[in-house]
Amino acid sequence: MKKNVYIKKGQNILQGVKENNISFYAPCSGKGICGKCKVKIKNSTSNITEEEIKHLSKKEIKEGIRLACKTYMTEDGEVEIEYDINECKSDSKKIKYGIESLLKHKNIKIDFENGISIIDLIKKQLGNVYIDNEIMKNISNMNYNEPINIILYKDKIIDVKEDNCSNEKYGIAIDIGTTTVAIYLLNLNTGEQMSVKSFQNPQSLYGADVISRINYTIENRNGIDILKQKIIEEIDYNIGLILNKFNIVKEDVYKCVIVGNTAMSHIFWGLNLYTLSKLPFIPVNRDMLYDRGSNILFDNMNKNAVVMFLPNIAGFLGSDTVAAMIEADLIDNDKNILLIDLGTNGEIVLSTKESLLACSTAAGPAFEGANIKFGMQAFDGAINKFKIKEDIEYETINNKKARGICGSALVDIVSEMLKAGIINKTGKITNPQKIKNIKLSNRVVKKDKKYEFKITEDISITQDDIRQLQLAKSAIRSGINILMQEEKITVQDLDYICLAGAFGNFINKESAKVIGLIPNIDSENIISLGNAAGEGAKKFLCNDKLEEDINYYMDNTEHIDIAKYENFQEEFLKNIYL
Repeated sequence: MKKNVYIKKGQNILQGVKENNISFYAPCSGKGICGKCKVKIKNSTSNITEEEIKHLSKKEIKEGIRLACKTYMTEDGEVEIEYDINECKSDSKKIKYGIESLLKHKNIKIDFENGISIIDLIKKQLGNVYIDNEIMKNISNMNYNEPINIILYKDKIIDVKEDNCSNEKYGIAIDIGTTTVAIYLLNLNTGEQMSVKSFQNPQSLYGADVISRINYTIENRNGIDILKQKIIEEIDYNIGLILNKFNIVKEDVYKCVIVGNTAMSHIFWGLNLYTLSKLPFIPVNRDMLYDRGSNILFDNMNKNAVVMFLPNIAGFLGSDTVAAMIEADLIDNDKNILLIDLGTNGEIVLSTKESLLACSTAAGPAFEGANIKFGMQAFDGAINKFKIKEDIEYETINNKKARGICGSALVDIVSEMLKAGIINKTGKITNPQKIKNIKLSNRVVKKDKKYEFKITEDISITQDDIRQLQLAKSAIRSGINILMQEEKITVQDLDYICLAGAFGNFINKESAKVIGLIPNIDSENIISLGNAAGEGAKKFLCNDKLEEDINYYMDNTEHIDIAKYENFQEEFLKNIYL
């Protein structure tokens, strides 16, 4: 999607885009490293920089394409940017979840008794419930000649309504990913999932990965407040879009369950991230936190809605991992199961009969398309599947013209290049004269003294791209191997591998095994869980009894700090090879 953005004279274009609250892809947060923040200039600007010459083709420069982070306006004017959006979608599958909720609706009639207060009469019928001053004020304005509707969560009254008001109860589950945010609307009377909407995390403007955002909050005085405001406003806005689509009044949204990595939870609550930036990476909080919707400034839900963020395991093992464990159902497990969330920050859990071990690995943003020359997120036009036969074959998302390469295709491409002999096990691209297939050899060209493999006229895989994938792959595989070594099990002992996250859901299992990203077990025993974090959040939204499972995972999961593992460097270097 294209949009014209007005930028003031003397202003940096990326900063101007930030001020316009547009979800624009700028993974390196303005350092000029990634070359992704391309805009089309319509007015006079500062002179082109060395960083731009490095990242932009001669054709792009001629067409007025610049990097937003390195360009300043020399007069007021507009720039054209391209960005992607995801619409909220009704759930055609009609997924339903079991309801065992502590969110209850009670219809009561208040019959006056001499010497007994209204509040005492309510407690006489409902038990010793907690009633805060705001709810008490609302109760005082009720028509006592008619029954009243009371909404409770646990032992607290969170809303009172007239008898003729709606008895509908809705809930929101949210997965705040480093790259993508997913919002789910569920009917809490029936357990039916009604809608899902995903969008780019607006914090991406301040860095593609967690470390970049942590550093932003440390280096900028109001950094934590800026990132907090960005995510809360964007979530609230998108909740409003979903409710409007289904004609749901916000007062009927009573519960919201949120998951995300530890840094995302700290940003959401406005907690200082300094201790997450230094060894030993200690979080300020690990517990589940609660608040009411109005305190968080969520306008598109009941002001007394219960908003909860699930607990964190450790500094880089957040509530998204806990939620994924709920979805994988690792309690009373008698199998050896690897749960792997493949993303910017890879989380790995090894579940055996005896124990639960977990670690995090700094895979970096390569799987999300950042740090890859023509990488992009999984939007329309992204190459998402790739094969080599006599020549190359590929598919793009929604069959649009190829714009770039997303993470699943990156794994496919490197796997296929390895099998075809275009690269060797070290990842080095072969001299084209040694490639017998003429069509493939013609695709290997030299640019800036390095070989790259052309996929289309405008899109290629570079030697540096392959190295980035190798680093990300090695981080994940090293974490897997270290957990298995801790438990003294081998690949042959593994019963199942569960792949979590959007990337894990779409990755080609065979390609992942070929490059050594995951252990080589029977593909039938490699299970794609989809957005396991989101699924876990939805299940807990509907079933408060799962808090027992959450407590079990928190009490019984041993966090392994792989960076302190004595053979980590050796393991990492070994897994660089394909």
